[in-house]
Amino acid sequence: MSSLPLFNVAGASSSEVEKLLAGIRSTSYIAEVTSNEVPPGESGLWDAVVPVNLPDDCSQSSSIDEQVKALVAYTTSAKLPDSRSWSASFLIIDSRTSRDGSLLAVEVGEKKEIDRMRVAPKSVVEVASNLAVQNMPLAEYKAMCKNAEIFDDGR
Repeated sequence: MSSLPLFNVAGASSSEVEKLLAGIRSTSYIAEVTSNEVPPGESGLWDAVVPVNLPDDCSQSSSIDEQVKALVAYTTSAKLPDSRSWSASFLIIDSRTSRDGSLLAVEVGEKKEIDRMRVAPKSVVEVASNLAVQNMPLAEYKAMCKNAEIFDDGR
């Protein structure tokens, strides 16, 4: 499974991003999927989300819609290195616009935004694995979650 990129558009410090990443990885979903047969850090799901630097044209002062548009343009451009370790079909954006600590998951296709949903940090790995591994459209996942305003599986 390719990792999903985590873009820090909230202007968080590197230590805050590391704390967020630790929160994402603290989910019990990893242990559940691996049946506790391997330590979470050795699971392929440990790196389901990786921090990626913002492109220069994505301003932290822009609206979230402008930021999403810039990130979609960046992740679907031919300028990306082939050596990247992350998928451009789904983005995780640390926008903190809703002030609830949730992250924004954005589905990308045909060089445009297809759909988006807010996700609690501890639920990001579950969302990432369902979308990437099962090749599930975000709309289908949202329907499965009964279109919750913020998906939080409580793990």
